[in-house]
Amino acid sequence: MKLSLKLKVSLIAAAAIMVLAAVVAWTQDSRLARDFREVLDEQQDALAESMADHLGDKLHTYMTVLEAQAAQLDAATLRDAAARQAFLSRPSPLKALFDGLALVDLDGNLVANEPPLPPGRHINVADREYFQRMRSQARSLVSEPIEARTGAGPAILLAVPVTDAQGRLQAVLVGGLRLLRPNLLGLMSQAPVGRTGHFEIVTRGPEPVYVIHPDPSRILRPAQTPAPGDAHAVVTRKIVALADWELRVVLPGWEVRAPVIQAQRALASDLALYALAAAAFVWAVMRWMLQPLAGLHRAIHILRRDPQANVAIDTRSRDERGDLARDFQALLNELRSRERERATLFEASTDYIIQTDVRGRLLYLNPAARRVLGLAPDQPVHNHVYSDFNTAQTNEQFRQEIVPAVLEQGHWVGETGFYDAQGHERRVSHLVIAHRDDAGRITHFSGVMRDITDQAAMQRQAQRQAAMLRSVADRLPTLVAVVGADERVRYVNRAYALWLQRSESELLGQSLDEVLGLQHANASRAWWQQALAGEEVQFEREHLVQRERRCLRVSCVPLRLDDGSVDGFVEFAHDVTTHKAEAEHWKSLAEIDPLTGLLNRAGFEARLRALTAQDSAAPGFALVYLDLDHFKPVNDTHGHPVGDEVLRLFAQRLQRRLRAHDSVARIGGDEFAVLLPGVQTAHDSRVVADKLLEAAHQPFRVGERVLHIGASAGLALWPTQAQTLEQLVARADAQLYRAKQAGRGRVSVAE
Repeated sequence: MKLSLKLKVSLIAAAAIMVLAAVVAWTQDSRLARDFREVLDEQQDALAESMADHLGDKLHTYMTVLEAQAAQLDAATLRDAAARQAFLSRPSPLKALFDGLALVDLDGNLVANEPPLPPGRHINVADREYFQRMRSQARSLVSEPIEARTGAGPAILLAVPVTDAQGRLQAVLVGGLRLLRPNLLGLMSQAPVGRTGHFEIVTRGPEPVYVIHPDPSRILRPAQTPAPGDAHAVVTRKIVALADWELRVVLPGWEVRAPVIQAQRALASDLALYALAAAAFVWAVMRWMLQPLAGLHRAIHILRRDPQANVAIDTRSRDERGDLARDFQALLNELRSRERERATLFEASTDYIIQTDVRGRLLYLNPAARRVLGLAPDQPVHNHVYSDFNTAQTNEQFRQEIVPAVLEQGHWVGETGFYDAQGHERRVSHLVIAHRDDAGRITHFSGVMRDITDQAAMQRQAQRQAAMLRSVADRLPTLVAVVGADERVRYVNRAYALWLQRSESELLGQSLDEVLGLQHANASRAWWQQALAGEEVQFEREHLVQRERRCLRVSCVPLRLDDGSVDGFVEFAHDVTTHKAEAEHWKSLAEIDPLTGLLNRAGFEARLRALTAQDSAAPGFALVYLDLDHFKPVNDTHGHPVGDEVLRLFAQRLQRRLRAHDSVARIGGDEFAVLLPGVQTAHDSRVVADKLLEAAHQPFRVGERVLHIGASAGLALWPTQAQTLEQLVARADAQLYRAKQAGRGRVSVAE
């Protein structure tokens, strides 16, 4: 069944309305789902952040209370079994916070427990990971989730060290939280998220396990991917740093999509009704508007079968039929006129235009071709064969390349050569066209040639110059690349290609993003744009070559045309990795104290300037000045080698008690300075300083000698207590002097 134009246009218009409505529906549907998901993600992230912070604060509070109770345990209590049990059983904040308490000696034996163990029962926890960490680190910690040996079921333990006056570990005080009880953790596992979501906590590491989960049977079992098989579920993760846990907030996909699906259905229903109504209206309008074309279509159909047929074409009508009929008549007249103009154009053209039959005999030469071949305007050409005028190379080119291409594709474009009337070779840009009849058989060939002899000579000269420059550039150790204004590579020398481990031909025509990678290209693009603006620039750029980071010093020189416009730039690059490494090495040596391996005064001042130069929105820091109290008698009595060993041991103790991003320096003699980024209160800085003084008050063993030194410290806070570096250092130094004057062995903090 053949469809009329009127029916086709009506169908297409109606279909377009339907498709447009579908596109609008799909776009709005996607946007609705995306916007809802973004809002839900933000809300759930805020909930997870709040819950993680709350849990971390609670654990910290529990740990602080446990540490305070541990500080009340003295040697007499630890030696007496009844006193130990009475200490745990007495009313205290611990019993309100923890589900169970235990006191463990250094061999891992539970020497007291609350609630008390049955008579005769003995429990040893020496093989527990948390106890081994406590023995090695002697600091408060949160255990991995375990099955309690007291029979309390799954639990996590908060363990704090019990030390003597010299800071030596004497026992471990443990507070337990049962994971199946409605305590801090148990309540969280049952807290709802939305209608069917939940909280879960897993340990971090290569083999995570569940700490809490709404399903009690999963606790202590290997953790799984949240919401497995539910691609639409919203899962938010936050880290609980104190316990090294991951808090997960899980909302099932069906609950996420339920409101979206309801809104999508309403939108689809409304758009479907609109599309049907619009399509029906357009269908009716298009059929009415196209009705006048039917008569003209019949007339054109008759003329196609018989161009001489006498058909009535209304050229006088003022409606659509008249306009189309007049345009059709004008088109016929224009085609006849163009045929006459084409013949005139061939005669007046300065290009060489020829036509041959399928055997290569000349049928037509325009005047320009006759003149270059030395043929008179009225001289017959039928007795000439086109190959008579060609060079031997061109005739071979016709056999091997041109004729096969024309037979297959119908045309060929390239460069050939022939001899003119004086016997000189002419180089031409050559177009060959095959003409076919209605049956597809080739009837004759046309050729259009433009003389490019002078241009070819200039091109050969330019090629020689380019080859010479390329030979020179390929032997330079410098990396050279020519880049166009479109940031695409026009040329690279051999050193550049070898450095990138790619061939030169592979790099040509590629963009700088493809050659260097998007990251390196974006880092250099501002410099390239300056070069394209006409400015010579120099900068440094790093690359990863064979897993080794290399540094290039790059110069970009604008590439100017004769009119002064910039057509690109030339990039010269030198590998300066070795030079930079040597410079950094010597710089680091200048900032390190050779005796202790700490920062020296120069390194300390550089680090201090770096911290104070941070943006004002960055957190502050604390400065601790330390001075050993009884160091001079060590040098005077035992000699400087012993004193140097004491300084090295003290430096090691300081580093072990500080965080990785804290800075510690020996600024002269037995004076040390410590920078604590992020520590902004006097209380927090005093806690750290007390630990550092504790390191100084522990005995130093040098050979057979046991030396007691001690230290004093002064604190100052940035920026709350100083506005300049000089004020900060002066305030810390003044507080150190104040601590010395107050009797040594203490910390002084400015108000």
